[in-house]
Amino acid sequence: MTKPVPLNRELDELFRFMVEPDLFESSGSIIRPISARSYIESIKRFLGWMYRFRVPTIPLEDLHLQVIIPSSGLVNGTPQDTKAVRAILRDVVAYLAWHRRRGTATRSVILFVQACLWVAKFLYGDQSSTPIFFESSSKRTIGYQDIPVIVALRDLLVDKNQETKLEPPVADQSKKWLDWRDFLEVVEQLGQNCSPIGSNGCKRSPSAIAAARQRFLIVGLLSGFPDRQRTFRELSVGRTLFNRNGIWQVEHEAKDLKVAAFAKDGKREVELPSWFYGELEAWLFGFEDEQGNWQGWISPTGQRLGWRAVFNPNHDFVFSQKNGKPFSRSTLCNLVRSAVYSLTGQACTPHLVRDMIVTSLMERGVPEHVMEAFAYMMAHSRETQRKSYDRRSQKNKMRPAMEMMAELRKNL
Repeated sequence: MTKPVPLNRELDELFRFMVEPDLFESSGSIIRPISARSYIESIKRFLGWMYRFRVPTIPLEDLHLQVIIPSSGLVNGTPQDTKAVRAILRDVVAYLAWHRRRGTATRSVILFVQACLWVAKFLYGDQSSTPIFFESSSKRTIGYQDIPVIVALRDLLVDKNQETKLEPPVADQSKKWLDWRDFLEVVEQLGQNCSPIGSNGCKRSPSAIAAARQRFLIVGLLSGFPDRQRTFRELSVGRTLFNRNGIWQVEHEAKDLKVAAFAKDGKREVELPSWFYGELEAWLFGFEDEQGNWQGWISPTGQRLGWRAVFNPNHDFVFSQKNGKPFSRSTLCNLVRSAVYSLTGQACTPHLVRDMIVTSLMERGVPEHVMEAFAYMMAHSRETQRKSYDRRSQKNKMRPAMEMMAELRKNL
């Protein structure tokens, strides 16, 4: 009897399958390692549920990927095993229902269905007669349409995505939302809070000053370039951040973007606002101003450095936690939330900033070409901008129409 492959090894192979697809086995569409790790964690949680809560539970020693998706639904090459596919879906739906009873939103658990799709492709993709060999295939077809379990999981994913659109936000947005002008005032206040002298009149520590300057930089950058928070976590001089002839700009290749199509000619370039340059350079390297003063940190040994060096980072990213480690999604979100909350009492998040600017522009009735430009800068479609980022109330959305109706009546 063949000894089963250890689960950890299976998960490692699944990870490689997602980020480095084999020409004849994968979907041809690679994903970023950070996304692949999220899917792996989702799979681990599901296996834990099968061990602890599934009825009947599955012994620990029997947990492996094929327990999650035990069948492709094919029998001798034909889609006949509908009973097996239904059993798989029952487990998946039971797990999602368990999460919903615990108060988890559809937006959070939908990741698991996507992870299951990857597991199904990993286990049974080689049984398909319709794989996708290249991501840029001119056929524009969807692969694995002859694998029943993959088709079923895709249908479930469509269903859950539809639920997400209809589902009200879990969090109370009124406790997070800011008018755009109020958000810009927060940026101004954070800039004023970078003073080397504290409110008590005492000199602040280099760590406190560096932390204040970094908060100002990150929130300020969001106000001038409201991109996804991943951009700021992964900002790196010489890789995604460049100074081209005195102009600082963010450059992304297709692999750096959630939607690769926005990397025209293989790259998306966004110039940063000029007011940002001095603060950025003081953070990164330090510089001597026109009066001969050092704009940056002077170490105890007399070295002239940028404020970033205070945290002694163990990485090459522009921004760093105080312990020297890179920011994670949650730690960067917490930094922005706490910075804004300390000044306004609103727990604003990086992603909500994108909603705030789009909603503000829509309320002002800016021209269509401006909205298109913002959509392109933020690397999403105009349709996505309307559906996902415009948070105006129904009343506000209808207001222009009602005003026009009143105007037409006046002209009778």
